[in-house]
This record gives sequence, structure tokens and C-alpha cells, in this order.
Amino acid sequence: MDPSGSGALIAGSLGLYLSRDWGLTFQPLSPGGFGSPTIAAFDPSNPGWIYVDVTAGTLGSLTLSKDFGVTWTAKASPSTGAFSAMLGLQVDPNQPNVLVAATPVGFFRSSDGGNSWTPQSGPEGSQGFLPEGNDPFVLVNHTCSPSGGMFAIGSTFGSTFHIAFSPDDGLTWRTPQLTGVTDVAIGPGCVAYVTRPASTDAFVAKVSADGAVQWTTYLGGSDQDSCVALAIDVQGNVYVTGNTTSPDFPTTVPLIGVSGPTSVFITKFAADGKIAYSALVSGGATNAASSLAVDSSGNVYLAGKTNSMNFPVTVGAIGTILAAGSYTGFLTKLSSAAALVYSTYLGTSYSFPGAILVNANNQVVIAGTGAAPGLPQPPASGNAPLFVVTLNQSASQAASGVYLTMLNQGAVPSGLAMDASGNLFILGTTDVGSDFTATPGAYFSPAPITNCTTNEFDIVHQATLSCSNSMARPSRRSMPESSALRVESERAH
Repeated sequence: MDPSGSGALIAGSLGLYLSRDWGLTFQPLSPGGFGSPTIAAFDPSNPGWIYVDVTAGTLGSLTLSKDFGVTWTAKASPSTGAFSAMLGLQVDPNQPNVLVAATPVGFFRSSDGGNSWTPQSGPEGSQGFLPEGNDPFVLVNHTCSPSGGMFAIGSTFGSTFHIAFSPDDGLTWRTPQLTGVTDVAIGPGCVAYVTRPASTDAFVAKVSADGAVQWTTYLGGSDQDSCVALAIDVQGNVYVTGNTTSPDFPTTVPLIGVSGPTSVFITKFAADGKIAYSALVSGGATNAASSLAVDSSGNVYLAGKTNSMNFPVTVGAIGTILAAGSYTGFLTKLSSAAALVYSTYLGTSYSFPGAILVNANNQVVIAGTGAAPGLPQPPASGNAPLFVVTLNQSASQAASGVYLTMLNQGAVPSGLAMDASGNLFILGTTDVGSDFTATPGAYFSPAPITNCTTNEFDIVHQATLSCSNSMARPSRRSMPESSALRVESERAH
């Protein structure tokens, strides 16, 4: 829409079309040149001035009309190597000669009305913000920001569609805000408006045996909050963990770690629904919880994955190093008062927990994939094998563990339980056509449906798995008969 209020609109549909009567009628914009007109911008200071970029593949040519599209003058295109097509264009509302263009390789700025262009800093800004060229951006009035600047949509640390402000047209960026933003516009009074999907909040409810709701509550802040796991202790307290991007998520204790774009939350509710404590655990990059366990003393164990180089790992833990550029699993133990007891990476890279539990000795048992913490490197198979490992009470070393080599292709655990005899039950998924091996006599579907993509598996482990002092992988031949593995398989379609 022409910001001068002339009634001119430009709409795109297999080309660009101009209306001079607020959309009652339209006619095509035809600046000429090879290709299709795809990007347009009104000059707020000069009614009737329209910039249009004509695109042909990766190439673009910028033109200017000063008479609502009757005549056109060629301008220059940003020098982006193989790309000169624009993905977005805006004219400064106070300086008609200043234009900002989004391209596939970052933002470019012109201070002479499109006759020449200067690249701004690379596509990644000072706060790790990565503007996407095809996402909307807007320039702000200098009465709102003395040097001008703009709002843009982009991604940061693996999270997409944040909104961020740059005071210098893309050279630097302030801390991104919100998630899931789809569009941005500037209104009167220096107000920026964004559209986004409805935010989500976690909820927690207590329901009696007859189905009556005893209490229910929202749990979250102003951004996205999602639950992933729930646990109950012997006193009836409720523990909920999940992930949040809300800067104002309700907490009762100081942040454990450093602030990042996503944090893991753990909230304890008393049996009557009142919050006993609420805490955030975070590193500077992406952090996500996957499972939760609680012991008889009210200590909480959180497992998940992170790519934060500064995740709050503790001295003496089994894993204190994360390989640069990698994701890996983490395990964090909090006391009954939400104080950090220990925290560890589960490997230097790509060792992911799928499920955890706490045994009678207050040791954490982990079912996961990749290189197991405290065990030798798994056999080379091209796939991340499934492992079961028990860490000691301080998470400084593995007390026992094994790779389940009969499940080493595409097997992903998602549930873990232990019966009164100490047998472990592992539930998960595996690829159809993988080397998953069902044991004789166990139920399985002998003829999978061709469009079935996953199977469910269930493993029964009959005795505590032990590691030698050298932590060599236990040999099936050297294990006593009572330590053999039994596999029960159910292929679900």
C-alpha cells in the first residue's frame, strides 16, 4: 500500500498488478526487461514513485517509475555474484535515496536511489541472528530511531521466525524476540505490530479416579511452552518438565546456566496444585528436555539434548566437553529444593537419551542411541546403536552398560521401566527392513505392510549388566546365562 495515502496498492499474482482506487480495479505493472516483476516498493516521500525488481532465475534488474508505472528508468542491482535477484525491498521513510534490499546472500543498502549498492555485514548478525531473505522486513521512521533501522524476521540458534531490530539497517542486531512470527508492520506512534500463530502454554491437571477434575492450571509465559514428561513422587507431588521460549516463564529460583533461545523447565506442584518450585535449566544455544525421573527423596533427573557449549555441566561429571558444532545428550540432577547437584553431557557428540529411570540405588539408568557414556566406542555400523547404561550416584562414571547390537539400525528408545526383579523393559521404534532381530517364540508380524515405516520393540533385560574395570563391552559368551537378553517384539502398523 502506498504509505502516502494515494489509494495505490500493488498485489502479486504471477506478476505484479497496480490499483489506483484501493483495489477496485487492477492493471499489470510492466517495467519491461527479461523476466517477471516480483518485488515492488513505494517511495513514502514521493507519491507515484515505485521501484520494481524484474527477476529471471537468479538474476534481477531494478527499475524506477515516477508516474505510477507509465514510464520506467533502469537502476542498478546488488552485486551478489551469482545472485542479483531481490527477495525484498524497502525505501527509507525519511531519506528517499536510501533503499534496503534483501537478497539470497544477505542485505544490501543503497544511499543513492538504487544506482549503487553496498553489502551489509554477512547474513548472520551480532546476536547469531540470521535474517531470511524471503521473510518480511520493514524500515522504521527516524523519529522513532534517530539512525533509522529496521525490524526483520529470521532465525537464531536453530529456532525459526524470531523478530529482531537492527539500528543500522542490518549491520548489527539486538536480541531477537518472540517465536513463530509471520509478518511485521510499522504503525503510528513508533509501534511495531507482528502476526504469529497463537502461543501455546503447558497445562497440568489432577483428575480423580472417577474422572472428576480436582485442579487444573496453565503453565507458561508469553511465548511457546510445551510439556514433554510428567512424574509423581511418593508424597503425591507432581513434577512437569518441558521446553520454553518464554522470557517470562514463571520461576522461583535463579536460572541454572545461562540464558538461551530455548530453555528446559522443571516445575514441582504440591498435591493441592500449588507450585512448590519452578526452575529453568539452559545453555546459550538450543536446549530441549526429553525425559524425567524422580527418586524417593524428591531429587529430579532431567535428560534431553543440547548444542550449548556452555551448558551448566559440573566438575567431575562423566562428560564435560561438547564437540564444536554438535548436538548431544545431557543429564541434570536437581535436589528436592531445585538446587543443582550435578549436570553432564552424555557424550561429546550425538549421544542421545531416549528414556531414563532411577533404580533402588538412586542410580540413573539411560536408554539411548549413539556412543554410550562410559562405554567404549560402539562397533562401526553406519548407524547409531541403541545402548542401556547405568551411571553411578554422582554421574562420574558408568556402573554398568551394554550396546544392544541386535537393534543397531534405526532403533530409537522412547520408554523405560523396571519390574520388581530388576528386569528392564525398553519400548521404542525401529525401521522396517532393518536388522532388528526378534527372538524365537516372541510375537511379531511376519509380513509387514509395505507402507509401514516403523515397528515397536520391547526388550526384557534379566539381570544387571556389568562392565569390567577396563569398561570393555560385555561379551554374550562371557556373560552368565541369567544375564542373557530376551527380546519381545511387536510390529505395529
